[in-house]
Amino acid sequence: MKLSRRNFLKKAAVAGAGLALTGCAPEVVRETVVVEKPVEKVVRETVLVEKPVEKVVEVTRVVEPTDTPAPEKGLARGGQLIHATSYSVDTLDPHLSFSAHVAFATLIHNYLVRHEMVSRDPVKFEVVPDLAESFGYDDPQTVVFELRQGVRFHDGSSFNAEVAKWNIERMVNHPSSVMRSALAVVESVEAPDDKTVVVRLNKPYGLLIDVLSDGMVGYGRTAMISKAAVEEFGEEAYGRHSHGTGPFKLKEWIPGDRVIMERFEEYWETGEDGKSLPYLDEVVHRYIPDLTVAAAELAAGTIHTVQEMPPSQVMAMKAVEHLEVELWDWTGLSILTGFINTRRAPFDDIRVRQALNYGMNRQGLAQVATFGLGVPASMFCAPGPGAVGWSEEAEHMYDYDPDKAKALLEEAGYADGFDTHLKGISREPDNTASQYASAVWAEAGIRCQSQALERTVWIDELIRNRDFDLGFSRYPIAGIDPFFLRNNITSDGPGNHGGVSDPVVDDLVARGEGEPDKAKRDEIARELRLHLQEQAYFFNGCRQPHVFVRNKRVGGTQADFSFPNLKAAWLSEA
Repeated sequence: MKLSRRNFLKKAAVAGAGLALTGCAPEVVRETVVVEKPVEKVVRETVLVEKPVEKVVEVTRVVEPTDTPAPEKGLARGGQLIHATSYSVDTLDPHLSFSAHVAFATLIHNYLVRHEMVSRDPVKFEVVPDLAESFGYDDPQTVVFELRQGVRFHDGSSFNAEVAKWNIERMVNHPSSVMRSALAVVESVEAPDDKTVVVRLNKPYGLLIDVLSDGMVGYGRTAMISKAAVEEFGEEAYGRHSHGTGPFKLKEWIPGDRVIMERFEEYWETGEDGKSLPYLDEVVHRYIPDLTVAAAELAAGTIHTVQEMPPSQVMAMKAVEHLEVELWDWTGLSILTGFINTRRAPFDDIRVRQALNYGMNRQGLAQVATFGLGVPASMFCAPGPGAVGWSEEAEHMYDYDPDKAKALLEEAGYADGFDTHLKGISREPDNTASQYASAVWAEAGIRCQSQALERTVWIDELIRNRDFDLGFSRYPIAGIDPFFLRNNITSDGPGNHGGVSDPVVDDLVARGEGEPDKAKRDEIARELRLHLQEQAYFFNGCRQPHVFVRNKRVGGTQADFSFPNLKAAWLSEA
């Protein structure tokens, strides 16, 4: 019996349990959520400063940097904020940590530069100063940072050019550095004086400044840490101490449970009241693997903020009067990010790959897999408007059209369709998404068996052995520049599971990576996105927004692209 989309929606298993606000389990209802987007009041000024060495450095000053502006009345100092996440941490040494999305990183540490939201509608992020007051390219292979003076680490040691040089060299050379690959282009680092750092590259590379920021690929991994503290404690012990220059210093780390931070009295940034940040006395970063537990604690008022709340909990959260639900639609999870094995028939035929994409009902998938919160997203890894190289044409190249999918299959010699399989990791919403995709593809004649594998088996079959027709995962939408996807799309990329071998792609990636001019890189990126779509090397389903929930007493929260920054957060009176 043919399974229609309507019947599938009725029968699809619903992932996660809603928060019980009464004595019995709540009814699961789907709704379309409309979020009021506040008007941003962000003022920026850009100054071109002539330097004695005849170079021009662009300086960007943020006058009112806030994502959720503090009301005229309510800004308060003091108190303890408790934040919850489902991400644990393996070490407090950011250069060696594989942990992602850890919000405490931007509380303990600063970076040379930061990615900061300057507009929410349309979404726009820019690289802005942090510990580097100014920065820029002298030439395509030389980047210069002019550092802020008078900054101290939590252990009392000074931040200067020699320390910054040591940090970058550690990220490049340490055998366990998680940034070694991303910074392999660094040839040498120089500190000609206390406030100047010169990074020389072994080839033109326009992404170096982005890589060293806090919000693109690092999740805290490019933080400036205390050289003196590493030398005092030693490499291993430093991972339990961690000294940065951020607004909070480490008070206690209980592995697998929480990180407790307290106010750093000598922090250099000032708040809206003219006094030194932070406003809070203490922040507790709690690890709660099951966020339905966090939902209950939010409702009870025992925690204040939660990142990446599951969509299954959103309706319950919206029903609690003292909670605010924010949908960060520029980031979140890419659901059903798919690899097509182009080395196997029939997927070595572009017409079959295009048919696969036309046969994907992304709107229906968003309803089923994300409780209606998601939006259709057809480009690889589901970037949203505002991403580098964003293309409306590319995004809508494969709007759902099962008749066109059938016609392409017939043209390719598969008038009666064909059988294939789709391998994913056994978890939600992956299982629901996979079953739904198989059901709708069947309408176009693509008879797809959905296979849910244990994670290690999936890694063996998809990544190590490449034994698959179609494979997928859910990917965090962690970057806004497609050139960070080089490992997935270039001929020699270790993450190129589908075997894409396209000289056009390789050339566009090389050109884009080497271009320091952002406007020119944006054009190359747009060309790259269009080409990848035309060739249909991948498939994608929808973009599930990041769900950030906060107690309404909390103000001043910001977004470091894909995770919350609480450095300027405050708690009003209860």
